[in-house]
Order: sequence, then C-alpha cells, then structure tokens
Amino acid sequence: MFFDFMNGQERLSYAQLLGLAQNMAWMKGGQKIYEERLQKFNDTHTGENPYPRDGRFELVRSINKYNKHVETAYFPQRLENFSPYLKDHKYHNLITAERDLVDGIERTGPINRMPLEKAEQLLEYKFTQALDSMTDDIFIFRLPTGIGKT
Repeated sequence: MFFDFMNGQERLSYAQLLGLAQNMAWMKGGQKIYEERLQKFNDTHTGENPYPRDGRFELVRSINKYNKHVETAYFPQRLENFSPYLKDHKYHNLITAERDLVDGIERTGPINRMPLEKAEQLLEYKFTQALDSMTDDIFIFRLPTGIGKT
C-alpha cells in the first residue's frame, strides 16, 4: 500500500488516504512526505481525476492537532482496515511494517536449547552452589522466562 502511494501510479481512495495519514502522522517527516506525494501525483497525473483540495492534503495536519492529547489521538490505523493487499495484513500498521522490514531479527549465534527438566535441575544445582559458597562473590543468573525463578 505504501509503495503504491509513494510511486503514485494509481489514485487512492479517501479511506486509503485516511489510513495512510493516520499512520504517517506518527512518523518523523510523515506530514511533509504525505503532502508532497499528493502534490506530485496531481502534477504528473494525466487523467481527469486528480486529488481534490477538499481536505485530503491536510489530513495529516488535522490528525496531528488531535494527537497532541492522548484522549483525542488518532493512533495508526491497522493495515487490514485500508490496504487491499493481503501481504500487508501480516503487519499491524506501517510503523511495525517498517520496523520489521528494516530492523528485523538478526541471529548472531546458534540458540542453545535443552529440555525443561534438565534446565530446572541445572538451575537448582547452580543456585544451591551459589547459596553454599563461602565467598562474598555476587552471582548473576541469566535465565529464560518460565524457568521457575520465583
């Protein structure tokens, strides 16, 4: 959806523009990009149906006025509510799509896995060792969630 908007091949519906505006209001420079893309579409569009000046150009600016207070804020609209592409629906909104596509998860090394029972026994053994230690050392345990620390 965002690719269509940025390339300006087709005119988007008001509902699609509103969804984009609600997402772009939360992006740094989103208002400027939004207004520039609409204007560029109008400048290069050869058809008879450019974007009218009926408030569409000011959507992000209007949304930003409401976003100053949490009670009235327009949070980013879900992509599934305005994008016609099913591949967009796997992302919550444009912000999470950008984060997942750019940042992603980089695995720096292999994950060492072991059965839960063995991990619990190892924790109990190491914890007992730390309690029985006669030194004044500080022991730090780096453990996964749900191992039984409490």
